[in-house]
Amino acid sequence: MNAIRIRRVVDEATARAIPELRPLVGRPVELIVLEAGSPRQERRSLTVEELLARRRSRPEGVAPVTLDDIDQAIAEEATRSAGF
Repeated sequence: MNAIRIRRVVDEATARAIPELRPLVGRPVELIVLEAGSPRQERRSLTVEELLARRRSRPEGVAPVTLDDIDQAIAEEATRSAGF
């Protein structure tokens, strides 16, 4: 899809042709024109079941990460960063 970009000051003739621009008469604007196609489908939110079904599965042989694992990693990095 190609877009046409127009920069101009809105004058009375433009405001008559495109009434939505009337509040902008005398002001510089940028108009971007796209060819009208089929209306976009409205995106709906996923249900919890759909969200869980789409998540990536853990690679085989990789254990789940526990809170203890996270705490240990934070402590190790803090110790390393402090130069101990």
